[in-house]
Amino acid sequence: MLSAKSNRSRLVVVSNRLPGMKAVGGEERLRPIGGLATAVEAALSQRESGGVWIGWSGKITSGNDRSGIKEIAAKPIRLLGLDLTENDVAAYYNGFCNKALWPILHGFPGLATLSRSQLDVYRSVNRFFASEIMSQLNEGDLVWIHDYHLFYLGHELRKLGWKGKIGFFLHVPFPSMESLEILPDYRELLSLMSAFDLVGFQTKIYRDNYARACELSLGSQLKGNILVGGESKQIADVFPVGIDVDKFLPSDGDRASGKGRITLGTPFQNLDIVLGVDRLDYTKGLPERTIAFETLLKTHPKIKRAVTMIQVCSPSRTKVSEYVEQKKRMDSLVGRINGELSEHDWEPIRYLYRTYSQEELIDFYRYSKVGLVTPLRDGMNLVAKEFVAAQYPDDPGVLTLSKFAGAAEQMTEAILVNPYIPEDTADGIALALEMPKGERIERHQALLKKVQDYSVQRWTNEFVSALISG
Repeated sequence: MLSAKSNRSRLVVVSNRLPGMKAVGGEERLRPIGGLATAVEAALSQRESGGVWIGWSGKITSGNDRSGIKEIAAKPIRLLGLDLTENDVAAYYNGFCNKALWPILHGFPGLATLSRSQLDVYRSVNRFFASEIMSQLNEGDLVWIHDYHLFYLGHELRKLGWKGKIGFFLHVPFPSMESLEILPDYRELLSLMSAFDLVGFQTKIYRDNYARACELSLGSQLKGNILVGGESKQIADVFPVGIDVDKFLPSDGDRASGKGRITLGTPFQNLDIVLGVDRLDYTKGLPERTIAFETLLKTHPKIKRAVTMIQVCSPSRTKVSEYVEQKKRMDSLVGRINGELSEHDWEPIRYLYRTYSQEELIDFYRYSKVGLVTPLRDGMNLVAKEFVAAQYPDDPGVLTLSKFAGAAEQMTEAILVNPYIPEDTADGIALALEMPKGERIERHQALLKKVQDYSVQRWTNEFVSALISG
């Protein structure tokens, strides 16, 4: 059996959803989409002892019976999937996770729909995960649980007798106490989270919000990075998620070839491109960003025919009503602005409602003069880091970043804006477009160093090391 103190301990990662698969060279390979999937894949791939990734398979069983755990893939990472019922998906995933936890954790309590019956299903799914995971655990395994879908999973594993290390990482913000206490049984949630040996957060602000909530609700105290409450002790610390930097850095041959996987074509020649890349989610501030770009065109008329905005929107949670409304609003906004401001040979906004591969997105990044990353609230936002890493260092684009993205705590050399104020974001875009080359290079060098210093490899190593030693 493996020792929990050994760096060779097997890493067992648990998340709500497993990544998709794609055919590459005649075999199925992981297809990570989104920050969590990309980061977790990198975390497991670098473990000498290998790893296991467990989560919902994405399949829905007929009737009310959940199916047991099944192996989906064995290489390069072993994937074990669980099927959920229609009621699970409706009440746990589309319900409590996306209509209660998501808006409240991001500071949008007015959009939250609260239901004790949905909370009961949330608890039930966490128990189901625990019972299936226990059958797969070996002594000495390190269990690393990801995100808000599984807040109760550590407690459920402890109830079933698991005595090994359990770490938890929250990829989204942890809210202030005023927002958190809107949740039903929020004190129980905080109490059950004490089952984790280590709780990790994207930023110091989110960690401090958690510690403050535990202090007010449970009487706990944060001493350094140790949260002490009664007889329990827990590490609560900051681990900013990074990217696999080498996948985004340009090579000498990239520019020499003059070819990319995306060809923007004649309409974009000699235009400065302002780029947004996001899931279609109300936390991303897409309508506010679109209005800010319209404000830019109206308040800086000389810029008008020299610039265009490309907004890539990956479809997200298409069966949740708030996301359906978000798409309708974006369709209407883009249609109105293009209708009012377009000319026969120029269109202000190109709106792409589809998912692109990582390789294709890198081309978008390198074509763009401005990377516009302006969420209303975000846990980290890896697009900001990807944009920086993908730039040509001798002629880089400029990152314009919301001060409410977790990345802003690190990436202070970006142009930081308040996305709630259209004029503020518009001025930030204008500053980026007009920035002298020397200043662009200086900012990029400082940002790239931080992106390289806080890579996904560092995130994995520091979290796992803290879990082992804690």
